[in-house]
Amino acid sequence: MSRSKSDRTRRQTGFSLIVIFLLLALMAAGATAVLLATRTDTRISGRHRERTLAFFSAEAGIAYGKAFLANQWAPSGFWTGVLDDPPNTVSYQVGGINIAPGDTLPLMNSRYTYTFTNNPDDTGGTTTDTDGRMIITSVGQALDRSGTKVLSQVTLQVEVEWSATLFLKGDYQTQQNQSAAGVSKSTDTAGVDMGSARTF
Repeated sequence: MSRSKSDRTRRQTGFSLIVIFLLLALMAAGATAVLLATRTDTRISGRHRERTLAFFSAEAGIAYGKAFLANQWAPSGFWTGVLDDPPNTVSYQVGGINIAPGDTLPLMNSRYTYTFTNNPDDTGGTTTDTDGRMIITSVGQALDRSGTKVLSQVTLQVEVEWSATLFLKGDYQTQQNQSAAGVSKSTDTAGVDMGSARTF
């Protein structure tokens, strides 16, 4: 009788060990799934941050390209003088600043390159501007910490046109630091009018 009781106790102990082992395996699988999901979310948010940085870098290239073109206008040859210019590349860093005690934005490297090409329907071909229209192509890149590996790249193209009519130009500094009253605008009689941007 005591032998059958000890056999029964051993069987129950063995069954309890199997149940505990299965529960531990399920908990480990659940923890692994949570870790993988967190890791995936972190990668996705990192890629989003890199793509956003590349996009805004490309937009900065468009803005600088427009500012450069505004000073290169010649009434006789329009923008012919910039058609053989080499690409202009600007590298810079963002982040690396304290936003709260002990909390720092990560330092990221980026760059943009902008180039000028003649619009395809210009009768002057690729070397002579005859209609006062130009295409700015800007490539924005988010780089790794060493500044050598490209993590994300965005290309923007904008067609600009010299305009001799009245139009409103935004003041970038005012837009950045606008007050509750809103953004101030200045009127100019001539300048570079920006067309719609295309993202690649």
